[in-house]
Amino acid sequence: MPTKHKSTAVAKSTPPAFVDSQILRMKDVVTLTNLCDSTIYDLIAKGKFPPSFKIIPGGRAAGWASATISKWLTERVASGTEAT
Repeated sequence: MPTKHKSTAVAKSTPPAFVDSQILRMKDVVTLTNLCDSTIYDLIAKGKFPPSFKIIPGGRAAGWASATISKWLTERVASGTEAT
């Protein structure tokens, strides 16, 4: 007897759910923060956004710990301030 599977499709506007131990790449951070990548880089330069880290030392790939981004978002909501 075939089993029925529930659809796991997620709307494009819904940010992905991450476990705190995951590494987020720029596209994930853009989705979660609703900021464009150039704004994120600008905020990093101004010290207003957590910097990324190299996933592999000496490599090109960079990312953020999901807990770091969650904390930044929570602080923005709690303080009621804008990112820029």
